[in-house]
Amino acid sequence: MPETQSSWFDKILDFFRRLFGGGDHKEPPPPPPPPEEGRFIAVDAGHGGNDTGAINQQVGINEKTITLAISLKLKKVLEDRGHRVRMTRSEDIFIELTRRAEIANNAGTDIFVSVHANSANNLSATGIETYHHPDSANGRVLATKVQEAMIAAFPSHTNRGVKSANFVVLRETQMPACLVETEFLSNNQQAQFLANPNNQQKIATAIADGIAAYFR
Repeated sequence: MPETQSSWFDKILDFFRRLFGGGDHKEPPPPPPPPEEGRFIAVDAGHGGNDTGAINQQVGINEKTITLAISLKLKKVLEDRGHRVRMTRSEDIFIELTRRAEIANNAGTDIFVSVHANSANNLSATGIETYHHPDSANGRVLATKVQEAMIAAFPSHTNRGVKSANFVVLRETQMPACLVETEFLSNNQQAQFLANPNNQQKIATAIADGIAAYFR
């Protein structure tokens, strides 16, 4: 069947579209998400020095080592996202609890995040929980965002929720503060989880994600 006049017209139109870049073309990729606004964040690696925190002798790890490893990774993630970080300790040394709060207060940080590993007499206990001071509404929001991000990153882990406590580092800090119990070191399976550097990196990233959600 001979081609109609309209079909020839469509061909000519298509030719000019291709010639001048009109017609079908790929949409430009969506713009990247805006960078996070830089904040000043205090990261507190729990325990240290002669204060080992919880110890799992069967797995061969202690809390002070785990918290420092995670905290140093968290520092790197936060700095890569444009934040400033003040560590309460960057090595295996003992720092008094009140001094940890003073470090954050004197530096004028925007928030304070303390990293810990849990322990219980019940060796089957497991899960992640995050604390805030009972009198801090913003601390509760921060703790909630960090807890949500941790559970999103580790959905198979028990969600022990957000809780309030009168811990020194939560009471004495002058900014919104939270303390995250990353898992139970007393549970051999979870101790192995915490000892894994890849899991430590995922924990650090999850905490950073929670911090980002808080500032949004």
